[in-house]
Amino acid sequence: KFRLVPEALYVTQHIIDQYMSRKKLQKNQLHLLGVTTLFIASKYEEIYPPDIRDFLAVSENKFTK
Repeated sequence: KFRLVPEALYVTQHIIDQYMSRKKLQKNQLHLLGVTTLFIASKYEEIYPPDIRDFLAVSENKFTK
């Protein structure tokens, strides 16, 4: 469980909305988009963002660095 500021969630949602309005995305790539945008938003909004390994662990190691 990440303890991120609410703004990180809002930025994540905004990035996802903007990306999906411009590109078509396959259903199997949606999880990767969510994890990636949350990582980007946490880097932008958090003082101490979670490490990439934490995001990989939450996604059950479906992706690689």
